Amino acid sequence: MAAAALAASLLASGGVGGRPAAAAPSACADVEVVVARGTGEAPGLGVVGRSFARELAAALPGRTTTTHAVAYSAEQTRESVEQGAADLAAHVQRRIDECPGTRLVVGGMSLGAAVVSLAAARASGRQGGRAVPAADADRVAAVVVFGNPLGSLGLSLDELVPELRGRSRDYCATLDDVCGRYEPALPGGHASYVSGGATREGAAFAAALVD
Repeated sequence: MAAAALAASLLASGGVGGRPAAAAPSACADVEVVVARGTGEAPGLGVVGRSFARELAAALPGRTTTTHAVAYSAEQTRESVEQGAADLAAHVQRRIDECPGTRLVVGGMSLGAAVVSLAAARASGRQGGRAVPAADADRVAAVVVFGNPLGSLGLSLDELVPELRGRSRDYCATLDDVCGRYEPALPGGHASYVSGGATREGAAFAAALVD
């Protein structure tokens, strides 16, 4: 619930300044999956992010895919979420500029979903801070989050940012009180998104939008 309170505080206040982490450019792919990991996970995509990226690649045979792990500390602090949102916006913009043919899919788990939500609110102009310009937003084919703390505040991602309706999906397990606003849609708790099939379903959703 601390993650939910943190998300509420950031979205209410507009957040504070933060610097994106630098990343070396890599080869352009047909699709890039950009993922913010969950609270306390080691740097990288995280358990849910790895499964989501793997399932998406499998759902897009014949397409090349790459991944980017959002660079942030994954600690339940304002600074951590700010850091993640800044890195996410900077990386997406970099890919848009460097790789005109690449479609982007953005994902996040738990606190990472709060990072994605803050970045999306900024991109829509609803919050101040570094953001992807609205003119470039269509390069993001889909946004898929799991265990989003906004759920416990009475919000989904497409309600926070209506421009994402039709290309965003929030997954919340029946027993997950971090995102516990939603009607039961799939079994399990906060750690069930891989075993419960949510990452596979989310990847299928995103793959259809990429196509």
